[in-house]
Amino acid sequence: MFLQRINNKGIRLGTLFDRAAARHPGNFVILDHDLDIAPELGRRATLTEVAELVAELASRLWSVQVRPGDHVVVHKGDGFDITLLACAIARIGAVPVLLSPKLDGATVAELLRRVGRPFLVTDQDKLEHSLPAEVMTLSREVLLASGTYEGATAFAALAGAPRVPAVAMPADHPTLITHTSGTTGTPKLAVHTGTSFQARYRPQATVVSTAVRRSEPIAVHVSFVHSRMFTAMPIAVLQGHPLIVLRDDDPETVGDLFSQVPPGFIE
Repeated sequence: MFLQRINNKGIRLGTLFDRAAARHPGNFVILDHDLDIAPELGRRATLTEVAELVAELASRLWSVQVRPGDHVVVHKGDGFDITLLACAIARIGAVPVLLSPKLDGATVAELLRRVGRPFLVTDQDKLEHSLPAEVMTLSREVLLASGTYEGATAFAALAGAPRVPAVAMPADHPTLITHTSGTTGTPKLAVHTGTSFQARYRPQATVVSTAVRRSEPIAVHVSFVHSRMFTAMPIAVLQGHPLIVLRDDDPETVGDLFSQVPPGFIE
């Protein structure tokens, strides 16, 4: 992997897993679901394997001309690959815009207009069943995390793209865009920087470091498009805790997983 020296104190999503793997290469991430964008990864992977996947996804994005400062909207079926795509987008200096899988198609189209012709990462199911046809013209290019669709490019077809180095961006540069609940109308877009994330990370990391033993896993069941995921997850992987990522909240499913890998802390 190629890394440029990055001299800022903000949360750096693009190299998060590189740094975590450098500290704790044998540590692991456990999932309760397969990733749409990389089902071959399975449900248990080392931090080194996750870091490699993020770098590979970033290279695929670069191969279709995603560049520093570009906006990349992610609106796909629910899964941890939403979070990993955000890290991959940030790795090349672009800005991930995460839209909930639960948003209706008309709202997604309106937010695409507001972002201003971004790249769009979605999937066949969203395009066929919930998104209006106009998203194809509202987007600079449409990329598919899974499936096929006329006029869209499948991520799988970009496998093996030449590896590119991580791009250093200032700590006050936008590193992630999320959205509000939309209870008062169309959701508003909220911009986060590396500095703003760091301000939230520090006190929370201190609490976890004193309350959870290093070897104990941390389980996270947080929306993959919520900013909280991007403070909870770094705390776990950078401090050396095995990370359990939950999509399913069914008590029986969660109980089965926790009986195999009991967490010391649940977010």
